[in-house]
Amino acid sequence: MQNLHPFNFVLRSEAIYINPARMKKSTSWLAYSKTILEKVSFDQKIFRKELRKSLSKLTREEIRKLEAWCINNFGLLYSTIAVREIGAYLSMQS
Repeated sequence: MQNLHPFNFVLRSEAIYINPARMKKSTSWLAYSKTILEKVSFDQKIFRKELRKSLSKLTREEIRKLEAWCINNFGLLYSTIAVREIGAYLSMQS
């Protein structure tokens, strides 16, 4: 498989794996999370799973930015998933 700049994509059991070691040093976890969510937005289950993984790596402020970004960039279904998952995650952190 050819390398796709700046990430190395590999399909594994219906999921897309992006090797974080191939990321540019200036790429933040927030930007990485956005990239992942865009790539997996074809499947609700994978979207939810990747969103949950992203939340554990982000600060509270970055989570709020990600939530706003999801609302602005995805349709009603995925925005609803994001708002619910983020709300549940933040309520567990309090």
